[in-house]
Amino acid sequence: MDISVGLCGDVLFIYNAYDDDGFLNICRKATPEEVQLLNSYVEKKHKEYRERFAEERRRREEARIRCYEENKNNPEMYPGVAGNYKQTLYIKGAKAVPEKEYSLGQIKEFFETLLNCNISEELKKNMIFYGGTIPYLMCDEKQEVRKFGDVDIFLPVWWMDRLRIELGPYIKYVYDSMTLTKVAKLTVKGKKVQAPWLDWDEEVESYNEFNARLREAERRAEEKSKYQDYGFKAVLFGINISVFPLYDWTFDDGTIGVCAKSFKIGKEEGAWKFLLNTVVSKGITISDFYDEVLICGHVIHVAKPEYTIASKKNAIRFGYLLRRETDEADLKYIIEHSDILGIDEEKVRFFMDNIPDYGVSHVFRISRSFDVSTWTPDQYKYVAMSSDKPS
Repeated sequence: MDISVGLCGDVLFIYNAYDDDGFLNICRKATPEEVQLLNSYVEKKHKEYRERFAEERRRREEARIRCYEENKNNPEMYPGVAGNYKQTLYIKGAKAVPEKEYSLGQIKEFFETLLNCNISEELKKNMIFYGGTIPYLMCDEKQEVRKFGDVDIFLPVWWMDRLRIELGPYIKYVYDSMTLTKVAKLTVKGKKVQAPWLDWDEEVESYNEFNARLREAERRAEEKSKYQDYGFKAVLFGINISVFPLYDWTFDDGTIGVCAKSFKIGKEEGAWKFLLNTVVSKGITISDFYDEVLICGHVIHVAKPEYTIASKKNAIRFGYLLRRETDEADLKYIIEHSDILGIDEEKVRFFMDNIPDYGVSHVFRISRSFDVSTWTPDQYKYVAMSSDKPS
């Protein structure tokens, strides 16, 4: 039996250090000299442990940086754009997703290509297209009216994985939120997966070997975890797209709503790197949100024009200065073509009252070191409506 001596206050006792119920006996009251000696010994050991732990962290961090520099362009180590997030996202003074402008003709070519490509009809029918391009497509506009920045798509969240698989041969990701939530270890329950602690002896194995062993341990710990999905930004058939998930939600008081998840990428000089946000439109379900229309010879789902009107009017009302000019141009076009679009003013008022409801939004803030915290709805609203908006 391994016997150790302990000190509690000024009382000495003996115990078995390898047994949870290892207390054996009280010996006697310790002398002041013994108390000082034992306390000094414990403090010395604590100091040695803290120094060893700090040194271990320093060596790991140095090895991690070396490993990153050696492998940053290896897509097997860092899946993403060219395997190198840093060069893609940290362009000083520039947006992480470069802005582009497309003509209406290019947008129509995109829809024709997408709706005729080799993906399932079932998947196509579950896409919900929204944004400034939709009124012009619904009216089959022939002239070049204005330039467009991207194509926006909502999709029920349970279809997101299927979309990634079927579009795999065609798509070039700019950033996928599933990469973010896995790095930040955010599961669908909003809790972080605990990574296992493994010791590294650099005399026995290289850092790459240790890192491989650690990754395998993390994989085993996380294999049953399902991560939150906030959509992705990508280039598809030469056009920037943003795809974000939707799902129906019932609140505790019995009211219903549609939750839309999305994410924003910060600029290099900002304190935060990503915002993962969930915004609620109250009083509707997903099926209330869209119409079936004929575009490019295909029946597809698009956000109701009343939703588009409400979204753009609210953006102007909230002071979203960066897109004010295009919002005003789109509203003017919609009003001029209201007989074709069939606008229901009562629906417009309903959507304006219920979207976006920042008061019930939920936001995760991810710092540049991938620390995760939450933001208030007002903090998110300030960023969402800022004239210096992120991507």
